[in-house]
Amino acid sequence: MGSADSDLEAFEGGRRFVDKALRPASQVLQLRETMTLRGSVQAAAKEALQGGIEERRYESFGKGTEAP
Repeated sequence: MGSADSDLEAFEGGRRFVDKALRPASQVLQLRETMTLRGSVQAAAKEALQGGIEERRYESFGKGTEAP
């Protein structure tokens, strides 16, 4: 039965090694997803702000302001 215990220890050791090896890769992927999401949110916010600014220009244009 000592063989089974040593096999289990070897398996657990190998699993821990793989987990440690893959952890940085998964962190990089999570960071990439976060940065992509952040960029998308920033782009959407900028677009919404720009749309709001344009909308306000048109609203103020119609309030007694003549076209040049």
